Amino acid sequence: VYFASRDAGVKWWNGSAWQTLGSLSAPIVDIDGSSETDIWAAQADGTLQRWNGSAWQPINVPVLVRHLDVRAANSVWVVGPSTAVTAAAVAHFDGTMFTTYTDPSLLTTEAFVSVLAIADNDVWVAGPLGQVRHFNGQHWIDSASRVTTDRLASFSVMQKIGDVVYAAVFNGFIHRYRGQLTGRLG
Repeated sequence: VYFASRDAGVKWWNGSAWQTLGSLSAPIVDIDGSSETDIWAAQADGTLQRWNGSAWQPINVPVLVRHLDVRAANSVWVVGPSTAVTAAAVAHFDGTMFTTYTDPSLLTTEAFVSVLAIADNDVWVAGPLGQVRHFNGQHWIDSASRVTTDRLASFSVMQKIGDVVYAAVFNGFIHRYRGQLTGRLG
């Protein structure tokens, strides 16, 4: 079991006690991994670090990382503002390099805040106002509707359960994605 906190860094349970997993210079805002030698951490300053089993290594990525989803060591998805242009960005690591998708229609202050990678041809990102986009392996497809007019009500977490994608929103509501429509539950 691994967890990260803003003030205590990354901790892991070794079977009998909690231990600190190396040290990082900035607080952690998101953590995910595919094995005990492949853990990724997004730091509060937007930098990305990777644990290789013995040390943290900085990863050069063209995104100030806000959220990440690790499917495997050769399939890591990150979202946040682009570091190359004034735009929101999604980047995919294939084990060798990052492929970056940018959206100039979203300013860096409105960057995507959540990503769910079910497969490399089934990726969901969420941005401001409950905007949802789906990547089918070739194209990004916008949701036909947004779930709110509240700029602070972005999806914070997305999860697929069965054939349905659910999302929790900062304003406390849960939404379900149905084809091209996102409906609020409750």
